[in-house]
Amino acid sequence: MSNATKEQTLTSLTIERELLNDLLTGALVAADKSKSAISKLGSVYLSVSGGKIHAAATDRYRLVSGTADIDAPNMEEINILVADVKRILTLIKENKLAGEITLTRAGDSLSVAAAGNSLTIYLMGDKLPGLDALLNKSIADLSAISLNADYIGSFAKVPSNSPDNQIFLEFTSSSTGGITSATQIKIGVPHDRI
Repeated sequence: MSNATKEQTLTSLTIERELLNDLLTGALVAADKSKSAISKLGSVYLSVSGGKIHAAATDRYRLVSGTADIDAPNMEEINILVADVKRILTLIKENKLAGEITLTRAGDSLSVAAAGNSLTIYLMGDKLPGLDALLNKSIADLSAISLNADYIGSFAKVPSNSPDNQIFLEFTSSSTGGITSATQIKIGVPHDRI
């Protein structure tokens, strides 16, 4: 009988509680939360590269991506299912006194620890869908524009680091009279309400 062992590399990083909360909360807005969601679209993607932590999600209609500076080792992109993101956010909220959260990846599992409490989640191994397929590069004039209030309102849940805690959605008018953009619509959540 042969015993095979699989070598696991541990990647561990410590991140400020508020920063992780903001990144996960913001990206979660665009993840597919339906019961029939495929894991690739029903996930938040997290990675660390070149001193930056990156969180992103898409449901094919929305794309939210957030990046922040961090002093941590590189970590390959992982996808965390929506249900597990909610468990992590609950752990963060229940441990308000914890200033930092530690994430430790070992193979296909991720351990999240805060102030002596921890949880382990299993990773699916999916990668964020390619952005070229998501972003339409052609621009066409529109004779009118209508906005889905629920869709636009969902972006109000995305924490913002702008000076006035708002995210801007801009539209501009073209010279032919069609609308390719308009005035600014301000949405955002002040950090003190999170």
